[in-house]
Amino acid sequence: MKKSRTSVTAAVVAGSLLAGLLAAWLWSGRVDADRTEKRDDLNLYLDASSAGWAEATDQFFAVPESAAKTLGAVATQLGSQREQVALLGETIRNHPALDSAFIGFPDGEFLFVGRSAPPDTGFRTRVITVGSGERVTTLGETDERMVEVSSQIDVSDTYDPTERPWYTPIAAGAAEAWTEPYVFASSQEPGITHSVAVLDGDGELAAVVGVDISLAQLSTFLNELRPGPNGEALVIDGKARVIAASPMNEEPVAFGEGLVPLDESGELAPLIDSLVGDADGIRSARSAENGRTTVARPSSRGSDWYVAIRALDEDFLGDGTANSTENAVGIVGVGVGAAALTALAALGTGRYLGTLRSNANIDELTGLLSRRALKRRLEASLRSGSHVTAAIIDIDRFKPINDEHGHMVGDLVLASLAKRIGEFAASNDADAGRLGGDEFMVVAESDLPWDELNDRLVEPVDVGTLSFTVSASIGVATADQSHQLDADQLMSRADHTLFVAKRDGGNQHRNA
Repeated sequence: MKKSRTSVTAAVVAGSLLAGLLAAWLWSGRVDADRTEKRDDLNLYLDASSAGWAEATDQFFAVPESAAKTLGAVATQLGSQREQVALLGETIRNHPALDSAFIGFPDGEFLFVGRSAPPDTGFRTRVITVGSGERVTTLGETDERMVEVSSQIDVSDTYDPTERPWYTPIAAGAAEAWTEPYVFASSQEPGITHSVAVLDGDGELAAVVGVDISLAQLSTFLNELRPGPNGEALVIDGKARVIAASPMNEEPVAFGEGLVPLDESGELAPLIDSLVGDADGIRSARSAENGRTTVARPSSRGSDWYVAIRALDEDFLGDGTANSTENAVGIVGVGVGAAALTALAALGTGRYLGTLRSNANIDELTGLLSRRALKRRLEASLRSGSHVTAAIIDIDRFKPINDEHGHMVGDLVLASLAKRIGEFAASNDADAGRLGGDEFMVVAESDLPWDELNDRLVEPVDVGTLSFTVSASIGVATADQSHQLDADQLMSRADHTLFVAKRDGGNQHRNA
């Protein structure tokens, strides 16, 4: 009997061991399957999101391109160097991403305005004049309103704009160009420049205008795009050389004169080689050695630039270097398949939208939210059931500025007014965007001091030596839980009260 019980016990133990081994084998297989599924989800997430990341990067580069073209259309029409320098300063003031702006002439004359260090304390100027065989360089400092604080003649200066990397491709016939990274002569910091040709009536080169972006500024932007705590976002050229990347190198790097030496990425080279000539392509590859997934897409900016996103797998999938059975608990804790993808997409998109550079969400001229993005913000606030205010703002007497001075000057005026609207909204925990033309909207979840905005917008706007005074009509409409309104209905109410404000003379706000 005892022997029988022992046999039974042994059989049970053996069966349990076999069952345990079978369960372990099945669990190991499931874990491996889960990790494969999650990796597939990660690849899908990166492939889909990289389109938005590439678009955001294009939007970032669109700002200096637009600024340079506007400068090119306006600057040479102004009557004096003082007016042109004032216009350069206004351009920098209205575009926080820009470090400096300048105009170079074929005879060696040069006008430059750059931000002082520390930022927001004023501007540096350099004016080179060439007349009667005499070359004079004047270096200056101004306050934040471009009022001169100091100036001095630099007799040792030998700067020649016609030899700079932003000038030579234009002189060779290009209409516009991006430079490779190089050391700015003024600040000795590395950066990139977008330059545009200005032609005279005979089609000859009259000047080259340009704007600068430091690599530190570009890296700060890319830092917002990187996926996961250990991910990277990079802008690379057709030779797989890294132009800028995140996270930024915290150690200061000393550069000499001329072009900045670029690191070439052997890991990215095969991706870039496969993308060359394929404007709509997308390539991704996973490196088993270091456990990260890289996705690359072409950028529409630069001559042959690409946006690459690297995600460290362990940020999303758990540690993949150890045995899958040992990591079963950790993998389950991260979440499975679609749930992981949804969470990652939410986190990535949240940070991405938070930078106000998401796909098609930024108005290129003003830097405010686009009409589509602002309407989505309004819809989300209405769905939350909270108190919601929508205010439509229309600029009074703006059309004569466009008619008399052209759309380029009009765009500079709009950009300046948009900055004031954006600052007003930000200071009141609200969102601001451009609906189109000279019409804007502010969305808030409280009542705002609209008289204050009217006062801000009536202050003069300076464009070079020109000064414009406009005002604004504001139509305000509100909704709470007792008003079952959708976004279109609330905007319609605001539009009606805007009409009343304009009918009554403008420079005021009216509430629905």
